[in-house]
Amino acid sequence: MRSRHPLLLALVLLTTASGCDQLKKKLGKGAGADGGAVATAEADASTAAAAAAADGGAVAAAEPAPKNAAGVARFGNENALDTAATIKRAGVRVTTAIPTGTEVATLAAGTAVKQVAERGGFYRITFADPKAPADRLTGWVDKLAFVEATAPAAAKTKKPIKCTGGTVLAGSDENATPTCSKPCSDDKECGGGECQGAFTFDEQKLVMNALPGARTMVCVGGAKPGAAAAKTDAGAGAAWKVGDAVQVEWRGSWYPAKVIALGNGKYRVHYDGYGPEWDEFVGPSRIKKR
Repeated sequence: MRSRHPLLLALVLLTTASGCDQLKKKLGKGAGADGGAVATAEADASTAAAAAAADGGAVAAAEPAPKNAAGVARFGNENALDTAATIKRAGVRVTTAIPTGTEVATLAAGTAVKQVAERGGFYRITFADPKAPADRLTGWVDKLAFVEATAPAAAKTKKPIKCTGGTVLAGSDENATPTCSKPCSDDKECGGGECQGAFTFDEQKLVMNALPGARTMVCVGGAKPGAAAAKTDAGAGAAWKVGDAVQVEWRGSWYPAKVIALGNGKYRVHYDGYGPEWDEFVGPSRIKKR
């Protein structure tokens, strides 16, 4: 009996091995499974490669650099932006500098642009070249390019105002009362005020020059009663933070607003009840507690 045990054991082992091979084949394991894993890995690699290619395609499809960037003025005190916007006036001139410069293009109402910087009430934008839409251009436009046009109103004066001392007759918009203002190119020239874009006044027609009419830069605010208190209230450029509810001076009146961004010692504000086209950067002399 003992002599038949090895034969019986060998038969059992052979049967077991054969059954295991059949089971492995049924379950897709063993050598076949390894091959499947390799195929799956190859498929995964192919999928990853496709995803990488898609990413590369997205990068390739990103907005190209403006082809005229080298010829457009830049300023150290620009306030950086990355905001999609729409031109709301007809025949808006885009120029290489502010307040005036060489014309880059004329944009129609409804043109989609991106605001990339702001300075003194002017915006540096990028946009599709009207003559070659696949290319991008950049340049400066007046802030009123983003505000619906209104009919210019007659000046609130019945006789011409004569400005002296190197000042010029200007106003903040088409309907502003003209005042004698100091020309400027930077806030530092305004004694605590701001150097802002303004309309020049047509003394013959007694109206402000509308877009794309003449524009200039003049001092707004500054050395006037209450300015020092307002500046102290704001602190050393750090009193206000994003989200603060404040009041902002505009054309001699105060309006409720909210601080939405900071930049170069100024505060970008959104006026309560007004659209984003009225958002602007203001200095400490034009902002106070609500």
